[in-house]
Amino acid sequence: MTSAWLGLAWLGFYWACTTDGTTILDRAVFEHNLLSASKLYNNITFDELGALLETPPNKAERIASQMISEARMNGYIDQINSIVHFETREILPQWDKQIQSLCYQVNSLIEKIAAAEPDWMAKLMEEEMIQ
Repeated sequence: MTSAWLGLAWLGFYWACTTDGTTILDRAVFEHNLLSASKLYNNITFDELGALLETPPNKAERIASQMISEARMNGYIDQINSIVHFETREILPQWDKQIQSLCYQVNSLIEKIAAAEPDWMAKLMEEEMIQ
């Protein structure tokens, strides 16, 4: 087999149809765009998702449902209200919230110390200003 024939074979693979009638390439584009939407939105209606993916809303729901059930996307589907809710499992936002909570606690302690020992706090602040 020549490399040109192999290239054409791969192109044929991308144009092969899935069980719902879309090509493998179209399906990959839908899934990529759905993952991108999950990074931009907290939730989206089936109608809006269908418009975004340029596909009927029921097909958009099926794709989202499949990706969630296969753990390729984090979220859940509210079928009563026709909404896909996206969940993020990123470590950095959780880490940021924990650091922010710690900072609030430290500030609260400093305020309590300042209220209980104002002279000591004033002296400490003065020494810090000199350095």
